[in-house]
Amino acid sequence: MLEEDVSEGGNEPEEQFLYREMLIKCGIFCGILAGIFGILVLFTLLGRNSWKTGLKEKIVQVLNDNLIEGYELTGWVRLRSGLTASASAYSVSSKDGAQYAVIIRIPTLYGPVPAVYTCSSLEEDARFIGFADMNEEISLRIESASLHSQIEYWGRRLPEFLKTAEKQDGAAL
Repeated sequence: MLEEDVSEGGNEPEEQFLYREMLIKCGIFCGILAGIFGILVLFTLLGRNSWKTGLKEKIVQVLNDNLIEGYELTGWVRLRSGLTASASAYSVSSKDGAQYAVIIRIPTLYGPVPAVYTCSSLEEDARFIGFADMNEEISLRIESASLHSQIEYWGRRLPEFLKTAEKQDGAAL
C-alpha cells in the first residue's frame, strides 16, 4: 500500500498552487509591514523640526525665567553620540562670546526631568540654569536633592560631548 502511494507521485499541481498562494500571502504581509514602517519613518522625519523648535523654546523660557539675558539661540548642534536621544544642543551668541545651551533629560528621585545648561569652551564645567516646565517649589526640591549627584555629573560631562561635536562639525567656539 505504501508503494502505491509513492508510485503515484503525489499531487504536484495542488502543492505548487498552495505554495504559490502562501508566497502571495507572505508577500502581502511583508508589504503591509514595509508600508507601516515607511509611514513611521516619514512621520519621524517630518516631526524632527517641530521637536527642535519646541526644545529651543523651552531653553529660551528657562533662561528668561532665571533672569538670564543677552542670549540668542542661533542654531542646532548635532551631537554624535548615544546622548542624542536624551539631549539637544544649540549654539548661542551672547555678550560673553560664543557658547552652547543644552537641554538634557536627567534622572532624579522624581523621575526624568529636562534640565538646561550653558557651556563655553572657556569653562571646565557646564553651568546649570534650571529645569524646564517645572513649578518653582518642585524645581527647588529636585535641585536640592540632585545638586551634588546628577546635576553636577552632567555639568562635568556635557563639555566633553560638546567638544566632540565641535571637532566633528569643524565649528570653533
